[in-house]
Amino acid sequence: MNRKNDNFFFIIKLLIAGIFLFAGISKLINPLAFVDSIDNYRLLPYLFVTFFAIVLPWVEILGAVFILIGKWKKGAAMILVMLSFNCFNCALTSSNWFFFLCNSSWYSFYMI
Repeated sequence: MNRKNDNFFFIIKLLIAGIFLFAGISKLINPLAFVDSIDNYRLLPYLFVTFFAIVLPWVEILGAVFILIGKWKKGAAMILVMLSFNCFNCALTSSNWFFFLCNSSWYSFYMI
């Protein structure tokens, strides 16, 4: 039973590290497109946009490598989770759906 759990967690670890490796490498291959995609959210000044476009792919790649080799895997996993959550929050708050859901009548109805 324990061997099955070890294999399952190893496969999950490979899957998560592979996703972040792919994401980081794809951002390094075309950095100008990544700068444009960050700048389209209009949440940061352009100086910070270029800084984040340089730093974020390396954080993703190093986090994935640390998860794969098992060194500092808890810290690397925590950084990658916070990074993913923050990116999701930025995307959600900059989209029109967020404002639609917060200002819609069904949301107001449930808040009464």
